[in-house]
Amino acid sequence: MSQLFSLTMLAETLRIAVPYACAAVGGVWAERAGVMHIGLEGVLLGSAFGGVAAAHATGSATVGVAAGVGLGVALSLLHGALVVKAGVHAVVSGIALNLFVYAATRLALRGLYDSASNSPSIEGFRFGPTGASGVDMLARVLLDPVTLLGAAAIAATPWILARTRFGLRVRAAGESPSAVAAAGLSVPRIRLAALAVSGVLAGLGGVHLSFDQHRFESGMSNGRGFIALAAVVVSGWRAGRAALACGVFAALEALQIVLQDRTQGATGGDLVQLLPYVATLLVLGLSASGGCSVLVDSDADQCSVDADCAARGDAFAGSRCEAGLCVGAGVTGCTTNQECIGALGDYHVCNKATATCVSCLSARLCV
Repeated sequence: MSQLFSLTMLAETLRIAVPYACAAVGGVWAERAGVMHIGLEGVLLGSAFGGVAAAHATGSATVGVAAGVGLGVALSLLHGALVVKAGVHAVVSGIALNLFVYAATRLALRGLYDSASNSPSIEGFRFGPTGASGVDMLARVLLDPVTLLGAAAIAATPWILARTRFGLRVRAAGESPSAVAAAGLSVPRIRLAALAVSGVLAGLGGVHLSFDQHRFESGMSNGRGFIALAAVVVSGWRAGRAALACGVFAALEALQIVLQDRTQGATGGDLVQLLPYVATLLVLGLSASGGCSVLVDSDADQCSVDADCAARGDAFAGSRCEAGLCVGAGVTGCTTNQECIGALGDYHVCNKATATCVSCLSARLCV
């Protein structure tokens, strides 16, 4: 029992939480802008490889961090270009990105290092004491530059989204893109900028993952991007709550490691490895009862010309097409959610207080 409440357990939890939390808060940026980022797994894996490859080639851990983050941004923007510019469904684009990165990293391992499993070891960052005690382990975690960068970015995210002009534009692009277009701003440009920020955060998570192991291993993201996405959903697209949820997942994973050591050789001892994943499924199942579980923008207000808006019925009467969106569209006098879904499409609900149809995201009624 003492192992469960020790500095070693705390250090392991913090170390494990960094990739989860960075990816999850990166996912919050994407979701807030109105783009579902299923490709977090691929961004984590790609940036982990990019960081190690650059660090091995140059001998500089700093260059490795920059390269890993840069690759994370590039992959996130690729997802954004497919979704925002090309109109590919976010789920399809995200899954394709994950599969592409997995295959590409395997191919790159074979081509660069003549191995299908792992890269050569790198030095990475080595700060703090080298002992094996709980205090030494905690000191190494807290002094790690990538951990500090990730923690600073995570801590700054709620303030940026709530208090800065850029943050407000990102939220508006997700909650009311037609209003953003009416203000003369480019919704696609804002969404791509938010996805670049998402790539920075997820890239830091990927670099931390590979630098922590001092090498890259094929498939080493191991589902972390999907668990991070689950944390985004559970948190209701709030950065602080998403990071906290990742801390809980990390604690369960650290607990699984401790229990696995204690049950080694026992019948069914390997089942403890399922603990974090079973907990994730349970939490998602409980949160699903709240309504919309994943942000997916309705395309009901998209258009090419003004006639497209008029053709959509009374709900869009008097609206005009600006920057591909019907501006001024809305339904008032509603009494049920079904009325809004029938007029505006899925992911719209009736705000009973104002008798107005709004999206799930803007009303926070589906969280």
